[in-house]
Amino acid sequence: MANRTLKSYPTKIDQFRVREEIDVTRWLTETGVTRGFFHRIRAGHDFSIDTLLRLVRSARRITGKDVHAVDIADLGEDALPGVAAAAGTRRAPRPARYDTPLDRWIASRGITPAEVARAARISKPTLLKMRKGQMTRNGVVVITTSTLAAVVRALRRLTAEDVRAADVSGIEELR
Repeated sequence: MANRTLKSYPTKIDQFRVREEIDVTRWLTETGVTRGFFHRIRAGHDFSIDTLLRLVRSARRITGKDVHAVDIADLGEDALPGVAAAAGTRRAPRPARYDTPLDRWIASRGITPAEVARAARISKPTLLKMRKGQMTRNGVVVITTSTLAAVVRALRRLTAEDVRAADVSGIEELR
């Protein structure tokens, strides 16, 4: 028999799977993703929030525990809040243009969407979709985990607050 080398993936999803002793095949079946797609996630490739939510729900069913999205994926919440700009350099809070948690959060802190997009290194149109609440298409969340994590990290750096993905996404299951 050939000597096979097992790959080690240092991702949160793999650490969670090993810690909770979840069989890969069972998780794949419960989640409805292919083995190849799951291995791409394990190798650190980006995936949608919708896939993350399916992974969380199936992990809850398998383990019987209260599993959270941050247990499985990096959503930027492990980044330490940065040092906010010196007092008096922020603009007065502007009214939110869109009735979404992200836009209300940005508006209430007196930072501009352009500052957030620049700090998150994402395009302004992508941030606009998130601010408008257009993160879903046909009921499926299309914003990726890395995009959401980049925005969370940027908000933490810009405001020095302990912002969470659920606070700005409006997706309660990310808590």
